Amino acid sequence: MALLDHVNRLARRSVGATEPPRPASDRLSRRALLTLGATRLVPADFDRQVEEAEIEAAARRPGSEPGLEDLKEEARRTWGEGDYRDLGRRLEQASEELVEACGPLAGVRFLDVGAGDGNLAGAAARRGAEVTASDLTPALVEQGSRRLATLGLDAEWTVADVEALPFEDGEFDCAASCFGALYAPRPLHAASELFRVVRPGGIVAMANWSSTGFMGHVLDLEARWAGMPPGVPRPSRWGRFETVYLHFTNLAAHFEIADRTLRLELESPEAAWSLFSAAPGRLRAALPALDAEEREAARAELLALVEAHRADRLRTTVEADFLLVVGRRPG
Repeated sequence: MALLDHVNRLARRSVGATEPPRPASDRLSRRALLTLGATRLVPADFDRQVEEAEIEAAARRPGSEPGLEDLKEEARRTWGEGDYRDLGRRLEQASEELVEACGPLAGVRFLDVGAGDGNLAGAAARRGAEVTASDLTPALVEQGSRRLATLGLDAEWTVADVEALPFEDGEFDCAASCFGALYAPRPLHAASELFRVVRPGGIVAMANWSSTGFMGHVLDLEARWAGMPPGVPRPSRWGRFETVYLHFTNLAAHFEIADRTLRLELESPEAAWSLFSAAPGRLRAALPALDAEEREAARAELLALVEAHRADRLRTTVEADFLLVVGRRPG
């Protein structure tokens, strides 16, 4: 069953509509119950999440954001260096699953946020959407524009910050981000902007690396070795259903979360280190400042993660879990 169909079914249930009995395997998960208000099922650390949200809200007061623009300028530089293509091609399947979750896209005004070099934008364009692709990093906007043009796919590209999108309220039917918006230093700002730019009844969708999966641990490894600034949430937090609930619950009429797994085919564990240390991102940016011992420790940590998440012993196939999140703006 399509994820969006499940969102629509939850909407019907919430207003008292009836439907045929469903098999046990299709009943509401704990995550779906959370979206319907069963907050007693939230794990104990939810209070801590709320407290962190209050800290984040305090940080948004005028005059209390020193270094925010410096942080974003560093992100532009970090993601503009290195070659994204090898890693990006390995992540394409997640973009395909995300656009499928958004539902039929023919003629839909579609915004890709944190577009990278165009996986999600391309997948939406192939399905007939009117695509606008945006990214904080000018270099990626240039790469993505060239790539999609080479593939014969139409998309309008623009440099944009997910925390302050340069679009009108309700300009799009669907706004989506595949492993992009999760890097925003102020998640509540990012979520609010995604919902602002879609029309009432429009769709907001995200693919987020699971916090307990391979890529969630890689994100945490990067954060440790790169030295995340105090108060900036780790991107892996978006891969927890409590975090999605916290950031979506006051913005979406209904939303649903589904677990997915992406299989990363790697030539060897050593190839994984070469891939992640060369691709744009915090790890690559941090390496020049590390001494030989620290660099070897980071390498050993990544290789241990590969071994822990290998799907088999014969090949280096790593299972990378992620969340598909689809919500509908109240309308």
